[in-house]
Formats: sequence, structure tokens, C-alpha cells
Amino acid sequence: MKLNIGNNIRKYRKQADMTQEQLADKLGTTYQSVSRWENGSTYPDMELLPILAKLFGVSVDELLGIPDEKKEEAALETFKKLAQASLENQVNTEKVIELIRDIRLNYLDSKHFWHFWFNVRNSVYRMPEILPEVRQTVETILDGNYDIWQKNQAITHWAENEDDEHIGDFIERYASPMDLGKDKLLSNRYKIRGETDKAEPLRQLFLFNHIDELIGNRSLWVKPENFIETADILDTLLARSDLQLQLLHSLCCQTPDIMHPISGDGEPDLFVEDRIFHLGLRRVGYLASSGDVSGAFIVLEDVVSLLEKVMKITSPAELRCSSPWLDATVWTAEEDWSVPGGNFLLSDEEERCIYIHNPENWCYMIYPSWVKDILTSRSGHAYTQEWHWLDPLRNDTRYKDYIDRVSALIVTRPKKKE
Repeated sequence: MKLNIGNNIRKYRKQADMTQEQLADKLGTTYQSVSRWENGSTYPDMELLPILAKLFGVSVDELLGIPDEKKEEAALETFKKLAQASLENQVNTEKVIELIRDIRLNYLDSKHFWHFWFNVRNSVYRMPEILPEVRQTVETILDGNYDIWQKNQAITHWAENEDDEHIGDFIERYASPMDLGKDKLLSNRYKIRGETDKAEPLRQLFLFNHIDELIGNRSLWVKPENFIETADILDTLLARSDLQLQLLHSLCCQTPDIMHPISGDGEPDLFVEDRIFHLGLRRVGYLASSGDVSGAFIVLEDVVSLLEKVMKITSPAELRCSSPWLDATVWTAEEDWSVPGGNFLLSDEEERCIYIHNPENWCYMIYPSWVKDILTSRSGHAYTQEWHWLDPLRNDTRYKDYIDRVSALIVTRPKKKE
């Protein structure tokens, strides 16, 4: 792709009413260098591009003369290369650093930037040689004119990946105190002013988040290898599972019958992901390993039936909660196609899933393949080393029937090209 940077430097320099000598002085170079840039015989060093762009009040892409469509194609290809490089057995740190630097200089405003966080192996970002380059990228986002979603993603992911030496300073600089968060401040404002109609949606959002944290909090999960032979841990896990289910059913004003111990009434609601994964499939494993095979199959039937109902959704549908305290909280469930497992850049297929989201742009997806991964192996999407709890069921013929039912829900197609 031919770059028009020389012509653009001349154009923007003249628009800024600068001579070649004046521009050279601001850059700490010679006017001969500027002249060579403008006549196309050489290019400025990469490090000078953001400085030139800032001087002229334009983006680096405008300075380079890259059309938007070409820029996005180049961005996507760069993110693909970074994702692939992060999966190599022997990571080429120099190559990764070069790609990250290219992204920081040229593609922070790309619509594909989310791949930087979701499709690259995080352990690569933590490598001592690479970490400073990613840190600089994060700081560029947080100090720049980028949207709040991108800044929040940078804060969230870098809080997970920053090293011990710098994490304290990072949290101190960028964490938002809970009581001074935007929603909290607005909620207090509405209460004081008596604006109940504005305060109520925020109150319900806070309540939903707290309940979701209690019934699906991953920090409460315990890795089985730490206690595989400790029977009393199973009792603890089951007791905690009982408490979480009682809390959810009480909130939803449900009295589940024996056949719906997880779903409550068999129908999808706001908490359908928690019911299938965090409360349902884990409880199947706990019951099976504790010797209650019959109870495990009752829960498994409820979970698979709930998944089948979710996957029947073909047009946007409202998901609500029967709780009177969450009567205004509505999420939307709709059919979508995407790649499960966070490997969107490197996969040639996508799977039919159900995309569930709320007006605040919080969302999650439900893929039947995730459930199948859990049922058929000891590791699946984001769940490693803990599904041996299901081992007592694996040789039961009924168990295969459930795998077949879940498999029948998996529909894939070639991934559409960008």
C-alpha cells in the first residue's frame, strides 16, 4: 500500500504556517530531513509519527494517508499476527513487542482493538520483556482521548496482568472508589432529589449485580486437585451450593419442585447463565462425587432442558426475573453467531449462540459447545482441572444421552470474512 506521508507532511506543515526549518526545530532534526520526507526519498522514524501528528492536530493514520477501510484491514491483520504469535510454544518476544508497538502507534482507535485483550494469551503480556510495552500501551489509552469502554477495558485487564512491583501504583491512579462511581453518585443524587423514577433502575442494577456476585462468584470456586481426597470439602461445596440456590429461589419467589432444582420453574430468566453453569453443572459434579448419582441426573436433566429452551430462541426475547425487587430489570436474548473460547481471530468457523445483554451493554453468550466440552472432557472453555467430579457418571448410558442432546444443539458455519 502506497503511503502519501510526504505530501501530507508538506500539506499539514503549510496549513500550520510553518517552514521546513521551523518544523525541523520542533522535532529536533534538520530541515534537510524534512525536505527528504516531503519529496518522498525517505520516511520519518516511526517514533516521530505521533509527534508529527500531534503538531499538526491530526491522527497518525491521517498523516500516513491510510483510508479507513485499508486501515481496518491492516489493523485486523496485525491483531491476527499478535494472537498467533502469543500461541507459539517459544514466543518470539521481539516480534510480539514490534506488533504491540505497531498497534499502539496506529490502531488504538480501531474497531478491532478488543482483540488486543480477548484473543491474545495473557501470560505473554506478563513476560518481563513484553510487559513494559503493554504497560505503555495501557497508559497511552488511559491518558488519551479514547472512549470510556476502552479505558475501562484497559484498567480491568491491566489490573489482572500488571506485575507486583507496579500494581499498587496502578490501582491508586486508576481505580474508581466504589462510593464515588458514576452510577453511585447518580443514585445518591436521585434519592436526595426525590427522583424515584430515575433512582429505581440504578437500585435494581446494584441489586442484580450483588446477587449475581453471590450466586456466580468465581472467586468462591475451589480447584478440586487441592482437596480431591478430602470428603468434608464436598460437604462444604454442597452446602454452599444449597445456600446459593436458596438465595436465588427466594429472591425470585420460586418454590422449585423436585424436577426443577436449578431452574426453579424450567424457564429461562435473567440468571440463566448462572443456573446452567455456575449453579447447575457444578452441582451435578458435587452430587455425583458425593455418591448421589440419582440427584446428579435430576439436576443434569433440569440443566440440559433449560439449555434446550434457551437455544430455541430465534428472535429477540425479553428475559426477566419474577422477583418483585427486580421487576423493572429486563435483559434481551437473541440469536447470534460467534466463535466460542476467545479464538475469534484464529478460527475458521463460528457457532450459533444466544447473546444476552442489557441496556448498559453488559452481556454474555451461551454456547452449547461449552456444555458439551464440560460433559465430555475434564477441561473445557475456561474451566480446567475440575470436571473430574463428573467421572462417576461417565460410564452410565443415561449420561451419553445427555451428551447427544447437547450435541444436537450445536450448529456451526464457516466464519464470515471481515
